[in-house]
Amino acid sequence: MTEDIKETVFVKLGGSAITHKGKESQANLPVIDLSSSQISELYTNFKLILAHGGGGFAHPVAERHNVNKGIEKCKPLGLSNTRRAIQDLNSIVLTSLHSKEVPALTISPSACSEMENGRFIDFNLSPVHHAHKLGAVPLLHGDVVYDSVKGCSVASTEMIFSYLSTRIKPKRIVIGANVDGVFWDNPDNGKRELVEEINSRNLEDVLSAVEEPKTSDVTGGMRHKIEELYNISKHKIEIFIVNLSKKNYLRGAILGKPEVGTRIKAGE
Repeated sequence: MTEDIKETVFVKLGGSAITHKGKESQANLPVIDLSSSQISELYTNFKLILAHGGGGFAHPVAERHNVNKGIEKCKPLGLSNTRRAIQDLNSIVLTSLHSKEVPALTISPSACSEMENGRFIDFNLSPVHHAHKLGAVPLLHGDVVYDSVKGCSVASTEMIFSYLSTRIKPKRIVIGANVDGVFWDNPDNGKRELVEEINSRNLEDVLSAVEEPKTSDVTGGMRHKIEELYNISKHKIEIFIVNLSKKNYLRGAILGKPEVGTRIKAGE
């Protein structure tokens, strides 16, 4: 299958799944390896753009150093320490992918993008395109990016996908989490249930029911993720949130046939 006719799929390995977010700098190696195995089976059939969150590596460091409040509140050393934590986790993910013979190449957003008051205004996509031309798989990650107003801003993976999806329209986006999807207290019966689909009819109810993160999350937690992803879905892009710890859940979602998960679909 030639590169031109392969479906483009964005895949996030969520920080809540690939790290133990309550324990600083502890990777969840079984989940990382399980994800790498499924990606290994499929990467030749798709134009994948992978990305991972910062989880228990980057979020606690960024929070301690007030990185998301800009350079006036964050000293340069705090910025540097946060990026080092990101790179430490990236090295672990990259090693796992390579062990499964996935030719992943890290592309750091901090080296090829710029933000303005917390939103992307530029992202050089040449490294992504070049990776695909070489038969490699781009691996991005949440990052600390230069901001023309604040000095620096934390860029979540969802923010990265949101900007990239306007330039490289993917067929679908898969968000790998540590749970089966988005849960809420169903207003019809009061039970805690999986939301199988988030759409225009239930979006506000879901956002109101989403629990705030109990651990450090400088990117805004699940509420931020849902809002970003819902806006992306307005461009007729399939979006699934699935559990990375469950065998073949990631594989099914990449193929567009998730076994269990939450679908986000605007306009319904």
